[in-house]
Amino acid sequence: MKGKKVFIVFFAIVVVSCSGSYYEKSYTIENEQWNQDNLLQFNVNVDDIYARYNVYINVRNTTDYTYSNIFFFVSVLYPDNFCAIDTVEGILADPKGKWLGSGSGRYKNNRFLYKSNIMFPQTGTFVFTIEQAMREQSLQGIATIGMEVEKINNPQ
Repeated sequence: MKGKKVFIVFFAIVVVSCSGSYYEKSYTIENEQWNQDNLLQFNVNVDDIYARYNVYINVRNTTDYTYSNIFFFVSVLYPDNFCAIDTVEGILADPKGKWLGSGSGRYKNNRFLYKSNIMFPQTGTFVFTIEQAMREQSLQGIATIGMEVEKINNPQ
């Protein structure tokens, strides 16, 4: 019974601390082949510079994907035209080759924390662009790429 109470308290804290998705968008990758030239754009409108956010990259891969990880280039164009660029790695399988994430069958869903507990420094539209940064022109086995921005109600 004590374990159940601890779980309920923990779950309540999680629910209260996050208000859910502030922004969410996904792209279906045609033929599950993500070409390096296929840049995915996410336009996030920010109207509160005092709020805090978590930013996630969502990946839906197939079991046909031949790597255990994936690299992205993520660029962020600020409303004042400042641009920041990051290289981000997502781990899709453990060292023994077991797929991580959720899902059954040939599809696996992963959610990678890109930025944690951040504040946007200005209002306006922030343009996030994600491109695959693997050493292949066409990356087989990627079904969907998405971005989610979560507004945090009570940052810790």
